[in-house]
This record gives sequence, structure tokens and C-alpha cells, in this order.
Amino acid sequence: MANIELHIFVEKLQQLVENVEIKTKSLLKNELKPTIEDFNTEQLSLGMRSDGVALPDYSETSIKVFGKPRGRIKLYDTGDYYHSIEAFVQNNKLILHASDWKDVKLQKRFGAKILGLTEENIKILQNEDLTPLLVEKINEYFRI
Repeated sequence: MANIELHIFVEKLQQLVENVEIKTKSLLKNELKPTIEDFNTEQLSLGMRSDGVALPDYSETSIKVFGKPRGRIKLYDTGDYYHSIEAFVQNNKLILHASDWKDVKLQKRFGAKILGLTEENIKILQNEDLTPLLVEKINEYFRI
């Protein structure tokens, strides 16, 4: 049986509580950054905004002249827009931003909600990605 002094455990627990927000921000900015960006581009590839609203379908002109597939607009042509999407944490909020020159035009036409995560993807991020990493960090922290 391990013999751990209770005051050491309590001190570590207090330090952990004080640092959970910092750890969460760090995980979002580092380990989970590519996952978050991938979630957003995956949503766009399905023609879905972050609020769950579907983008409109491609017009007949887009289909016939430009070779777009039937179905929802995916905001994909060369891939530059998707590759410009970047996740970062600012003022305790997760922000998704696109640096591509088309961003202002696309947000004006389709709304600012083209960037961000759907509620479903937020839950997946929390339950399948963030929580296991936090648990792992907590376990590492309490190894004495």
C-alpha cells in the first residue's frame, strides 16, 4: 500500500484546480489545434455551418460551367480556404479564423457561422479528445 501524506495530496489537488484552465487552453492551442481545424473543414466539406444550418445547393450554372457536384456548396475550389483555417484561444474562447483572401466575401455571403464547430463536434471534442487528454495530464500530475 502506498504511503502518501495527505497534505501533499491536498496541495497537489489545489494546484491542479488552479491550473486546469491553463492546461485546457494549452491543450486546445497545441495538441488539439489540428483536430479542431479538421472538424471545421469536415463540416464545410459536408456543406454545413457551425450553427448546423446547411449551405445552399450549387446552382445549375456552377454545376454545368464550373463542374461542381450537385448538392450543398462546400466552399472548396483549390483548398486554399480550408488550409487557411486556424484555431486559437483568445479571452477564454476558442476562435476559428481563416486567413484566405476570400474569407470576408464568403462570410458576407454565407454568414460568420461558416467558421466554428457544430454542437455535435464540440461534444465530440470534449468527450473524445479533450477529456482523455486532461485525465492523462491529471494522472501524470499525481504521480508522486
